[in-house]
Amino acid sequence: FGVVCAILAAVSGTGMCLLTGVAYVPCAVVCFFLTLGVGIDACFVVLNSYTRACAIPVARARMGSLDQQITPSKGETHIQIALRDCAMGVCVTMFTNVLCLSVGIVSDYLSVKNFCLFSVACLFMAYVNVLTVWLAFLCMDIQREEQRKMCLSFGCPWRKKHTH
Repeated sequence: FGVVCAILAAVSGTGMCLLTGVAYVPCAVVCFFLTLGVGIDACFVVLNSYTRACAIPVARARMGSLDQQITPSKGETHIQIALRDCAMGVCVTMFTNVLCLSVGIVSDYLSVKNFCLFSVACLFMAYVNVLTVWLAFLCMDIQREEQRKMCLSFGCPWRKKHTH
């Protein structure tokens, strides 16, 4: 789903630029691949942090120092830990990418200027999509996992329920 969010970001960023009247230049096609790479990287960072957050209680339990507290739902706690771990990295990475490409907006060359405008818009939308759409999908997937459902369609309506 991270790829879908990155493609959605590229399409919406390009659409934003075209709606504001920025002329499309042939080198702006590269923005799709740039957005795809940066967007998937941000998704991977969040997912890696979530995986590490899930491993923390397991490691504590193995060492025998796990506190037996009543906690909110497992997915919420792990997501909070994961976001605390990775939010700064994702924000700084996106901010520096946008800042570097923003320098090219002041260029005298139309191709460079418009390429940078398209790239900034697409990367901004990738940032928004990772922290909203993709994170929401991850939370839904965590809930599906906690309910021990094995299907990506959140319930598998075509599967027969076995009654014993």
